[in-house]
Amino acid sequence: GWGRWWLEQSAGFVPAQRKVQLILDALDYPESLTDAAASEVPSWGIQLFAGAPLFHDPEKALTFKRSVEAISEALQK
Repeated sequence: GWGRWWLEQSAGFVPAQRKVQLILDALDYPESLTDAAASEVPSWGIQLFAGAPLFHDPEKALTFKRSVEAISEALQK
């Protein structure tokens, strides 16, 4: 949950005109990504360190797709 916490606290120390993009580690997948996707303050994007092998697993790839869709929807609000 650190990514979500960080995003939600970022308004207090990141200038409003700056965008925040998380870098998550594949070792913490999928919890780190799904928590970040649920944040009220969306990440501008997601970088997934060492994440390429996750896309060989259809269920993990689907989790990534759904999380990215949730973040995209939040950015459009």
